[in-house]
Amino acid sequence: MTQTNVPGMDRGQEAHRIRVRLLVSYVVMIGLPGLAWAVTASMTSTLHATYTHTVNVVDALSTDVVLQTKLMDDEETGLRGYLLTGQPVFLQPYAAARAALPAIRRQTPTLARAAARRPGRRGRGRS
Repeated sequence: MTQTNVPGMDRGQEAHRIRVRLLVSYVVMIGLPGLAWAVTASMTSTLHATYTHTVNVVDALSTDVVLQTKLMDDEETGLRGYLLTGQPVFLQPYAAARAALPAIRRQTPTLARAAARRPGRRGRGRS
């Protein structure tokens, strides 16, 4: 075995230097996976919040569309029944739908804006 001696350094200093380097290497090898875990945990939390926001908004938009479609069908059915029979009883679903539709239609743009936003961010739309 060959020994490489640095001029002006005895074996004790060289051993100490090796131990320090090994310790630093050990700390780095332990610290990097810990740092990677922390970043991953943070990103997972953000991803979960974004996913939950998206699911909630899509669910609300779907419900909104289904309700608007049902109310428009009620309008059409009631009006058709009245026009075919001339009986005012058929106008009840028509009148109820006419009363409910404006509020539902006003809600749709709010849901669309919510869909464009990301949770945890302020300001306009997508980034």
